[in-house]
Amino acid sequence: MKKNLLKKEIRNLLGLFVLIFAAVFSAVSILNSSKTIGNNQNLIFVNPDVNPDAHDKCVQTNQPDSIFISKINIAAPLIFPDESESPDFEEALEKGVIVHPLSSSPDKTGVVMILGHSAPLGWPKIKYDWVFSDLNNLAMGDRVSVFYQGCQYSYQVSSKYFLEKGESLPEDLGDSESVLVLISCWPPGKDSRRIAIVAEAE
Repeated sequence: MKKNLLKKEIRNLLGLFVLIFAAVFSAVSILNSSKTIGNNQNLIFVNPDVNPDAHDKCVQTNQPDSIFISKINIAAPLIFPDESESPDFEEALEKGVIVHPLSSSPDKTGVVMILGHSAPLGWPKIKYDWVFSDLNNLAMGDRVSVFYQGCQYSYQVSSKYFLEKGESLPEDLGDSESVLVLISCWPPGKDSRRIAIVAEAE
């Protein structure tokens, strides 16, 4: 039953994948960083029927809200734009990586969608516009840690996708009830395609 609800949420969330990134990454790409994104209030990503308490694998920590990926030497703050207003994704992406305001959160069942910039090889590491440049180096089994509200949540990479514009991720992203999806432009620094790393809660 819970798995069917998760699939329904994934369908709701990822079926609108191209709408999110047509707005977000066209607006805040490295090559056109002066634009801002419009309001996406009519997009619905979270299935209210999903059990909000199902992801209970909290390891207590004093780390601030952040993401850590040892394999590619990434540590970046998690930024949570306010969903009650038109969020400024451009400004938020300068401070870290975005947890999309209409996706789930790490302490709940569902899909946690995290967006981050990428940049070409040799780009200076300024304002986190490089943070997801090396997502392609992640492989099955690699660990991603998310620190959120005093808890550490651990995920293992299970799949990788390269998507054309207009192409969606599959509905069934794995067996876990909590799924992490890391998204950036592909190739790094360009807005022609998307790379998506899927990781399942351990």
